[in-house]
Amino acid sequence: MASMFDSSNSNVDKVILAETLFASSIVKHNLPFTIVDNFTKLVKVMFPDSSIAQKFAFKRTKMTHIITQTLEPYWDKEVAKMCHSEKFIIMIDENNDKDDKKKLNILVCVYNQMLQKICTHFVEIPTCNFGTSESIFTCLRISSGRDIPCTNCVGFSSDNCSVTVGKNKSVLTRIQEMNPMCLMPAVCVSPCQHLHPESCEDTSTTS
Repeated sequence: MASMFDSSNSNVDKVILAETLFASSIVKHNLPFTIVDNFTKLVKVMFPDSSIAQKFAFKRTKMTHIITQTLEPYWDKEVAKMCHSEKFIIMIDENNDKDDKKKLNILVCVYNQMLQKICTHFVEIPTCNFGTSESIFTCLRISSGRDIPCTNCVGFSSDNCSVTVGKNKSVLTRIQEMNPMCLMPAVCVSPCQHLHPESCEDTSTTS
């Protein structure tokens, strides 16, 4: 992320870099946006001799804009690039909350050349109100519109219900119709289960 900026330039660029890195950390660790307002005041007191800290002006509205308008498009493109150059496994998990809007967590497990290891990356949490294989597969097709190639998908991971991995008209068989090389290596949805849509909703209401 730091490579997006030239930190050797003016203090303005360094302040923008500091704010962007802080926003990235908030997202990475799933922290509430409410801590941002107090941190902005605190950093000026903690580092009174730093010109960057004194110009650090970062609150919820600005952070929301950076995350949605800068970080999200950046990482969407980066994940798509990884999936174009490497084989990947797609992982899904449905949210069964009683809320009107059911969510489908979608992740990919792919080799990250920058980190030189296999990583799990977030793709999307679309609304999927009907728990049928056709509805779930439609959500995956829409996510594929984010320029993630189905031809490089070599594995599908989800819970073991018939809707997702059954032998007839399941999500897995629908994917295999598009790419026969896609297999189900294991039932592994734990990374998806760490994504709680209600947490995202709580975050958005405080931003």
